[in-house]
Amino acid sequence: MTATASDARAILDRHLAAVLERGVDPSSFGREARLREDMGLTSLESVSLLMALEEELEVEIRDEEIASLKLLGDLVDLLAAKLAPELAESQSKRPDSRSPA
Repeated sequence: MTATASDARAILDRHLAAVLERGVDPSSFGREARLREDMGLTSLESVSLLMALEEELEVEIRDEEIASLKLLGDLVDLLAAKLAPELAESQSKRPDSRSPA
């Protein structure tokens, strides 16, 4: 099982709602929404958002990855890519219910 863009988007929307604190529904923004111009994320809000995502998801978002984030879809795709290996690893550690005991 791998993380999907919708998994990443759900996690992101929850954190965006907390960071924006303007009564804005993050799910109303499409993938093409620009983080600063359309969504109005300030530099401080962006840092707060990324730190919260790193902490909850236990991933590291590198500076060069941050620099490439312009659109909401960019961030969703990055999170999905970061989550996919974690989910795949946790699935591989589960005992296979089809294996003989």
